[in-house]
Amino acid sequence: MSLRKLQYVDLEEIKNSNDLNWLLENNAPENIVIYSEKKKSIIDIGGISYIKRTRHRRRYEVNLSSLCPERALLTKEIILHLASLLTRKVVKPASVRTRIYEGIYFFDWYDEKKSPLTLKKNDFELLFREYSFYLHYCVTNGQLGPVAGCNRQSSAQALLIWASGDTETNVGRGAFMLSRPQSSCEAPLKKNVDRALNLALHLFNQLGNFVTQNLNYPFLLKLPNESAWVIPATRWIYTKHRLLDRYNHHNANWIWDYSNGQIHNSEWIQDFYGYQPSKAKSEHFKVANRLFIANNDAYHPRRLKLASWAYNSFMVMLFAVTGANLSVFIDLPWNNNITLQPIRQGFRAFKNRAGHIVSYEIKSKFIPYFRKFIELRTFLLQGEDYPFLFFTIKKGIPTQITEDFIYVYFKLARDILDPELEPINASEFRKYKTEWSANNLNIEEGAKLAQNTEQVFSEKYSRGNRLIQATEITDYFTALANRVIENTRPSSKIPAGECAEINNPIKIINEIPPSCSTHICCIFCEHFLVHRNKEDIWKLLSIKHICSDLTKSAQLGNEETIRLVIIAIDSLITELATDMTTKVIVDECSSLIEEGYLSDYWQQYLDLLIKLGLVQ
Repeated sequence: MSLRKLQYVDLEEIKNSNDLNWLLENNAPENIVIYSEKKKSIIDIGGISYIKRTRHRRRYEVNLSSLCPERALLTKEIILHLASLLTRKVVKPASVRTRIYEGIYFFDWYDEKKSPLTLKKNDFELLFREYSFYLHYCVTNGQLGPVAGCNRQSSAQALLIWASGDTETNVGRGAFMLSRPQSSCEAPLKKNVDRALNLALHLFNQLGNFVTQNLNYPFLLKLPNESAWVIPATRWIYTKHRLLDRYNHHNANWIWDYSNGQIHNSEWIQDFYGYQPSKAKSEHFKVANRLFIANNDAYHPRRLKLASWAYNSFMVMLFAVTGANLSVFIDLPWNNNITLQPIRQGFRAFKNRAGHIVSYEIKSKFIPYFRKFIELRTFLLQGEDYPFLFFTIKKGIPTQITEDFIYVYFKLARDILDPELEPINASEFRKYKTEWSANNLNIEEGAKLAQNTEQVFSEKYSRGNRLIQATEITDYFTALANRVIENTRPSSKIPAGECAEINNPIKIINEIPPSCSTHICCIFCEHFLVHRNKEDIWKLLSIKHICSDLTKSAQLGNEETIRLVIIAIDSLITELATDMTTKVIVDECSSLIEEGYLSDYWQQYLDLLIKLGLVQ
């Protein structure tokens, strides 16, 4: 990989320009990097001109020999179009920045999947369909959030239109468009939850043991990705990322060697600070004495600080495990009469001895952590009672926690321990727990854990199973693609295409039974076949058109099934259109649909739906 001569361009400068000749007159498009708002960050738009490149945050490291002239021309078209939008004040720089940043992920996807094929303008429509299906899969399996998926899709569509040089081109024709979630709260990505809980578990176990077992400073704290020494000081730990910036810290406590967990000798102190020998020895003695005091006082303030870290880490763990309502979580009571009692296999619930449930259920394997937490709680209270399960110590007095405890925890953990930690708020944890329950439990159990009615949880249950359904669909269409190409079995014509065995439907996707009477879900039947001809392709696109109308209908009953039918047809049509001869047929049939012409059976079906008032 080699570095190229980058040319930095400010979006604000483009916006305020009357003449754009300077933009590309002396700057090759492959070298242009765009400054975003107030030059806080950059976006390497020129990097997509190179086929072989590696993304480093917002910049590419490229192989200079992989420069593709055709791609550089597409990059030039994109740059000229965005410049035109800015100078005409059609869009704001912030919007352009988002479009570029999210849109160039399409080129990363293309070069990973299609290299070394040349990206051509007449393939944009087909490729965008395929990319849309890829994004849908990423959203359903947790690699992308729903909002992020929508942003990447719409931005890719915009960049492809700009690259085409024709603003009238319909890149999105026939593509399945992701729906933006109605709720502003998304479930966090699994990898982010795993990272957060892994860190919390490490902190709770080790810091909790350190405090309750009265272990000695300094001790080596093993974090998920590194180990760091803990000492009795205001700056109680220096992880690798903080050590790199230590010279910029005020009161960085240089007398301690944080890398090795020991106090520097007096000679080192004398040399570093420029002290007289007596002053250096005095400072060394003071720090050593503080270490001795901290190791001989079980309730030393520095120990209580670590206890607070362990305590807060457990609160985050328990909140994530229960998916509790935040206000209920804060007000959870506790006294000596409350015990942990079995309620069914694999779960426990907080109950007092009168049988009144005061908390959410947790799995049995979490109980040892809970008991350890109660031990830590008892230690902090020093034998005193406190009516709430959770508290914080302020000036030696226990005080009820507030609703920002999760925010504060993540802010400190990110600053001090893991700069790559993604903050997760209370609503996101609860959303994640609900979706986990939907994927792993039945409706009755999931509703109990989420403290919802079965009706409310049922809606979340169907959404949660998209991951399972998407995986099944992907596996199915991998096999179906081969069947389309190679199948020679006898078949009969049906409104959806071809059928190898009429009136004997065999479902291949859970929760989506095919029906020989409606034919809309035939695509999910083991006996379904399709030929590369106008008749079958027109039938499929007609079904998709009707399903699209149904999704807009207030009378819609099974929205998720209809959506999956659309996705499945999109995937199949994309596969069929990889053959250039078939692509011509696909384009012809798509034009017929756009002009309002459906295949005979589905035209009659649509007329009936209109008469019944099911579609407008």
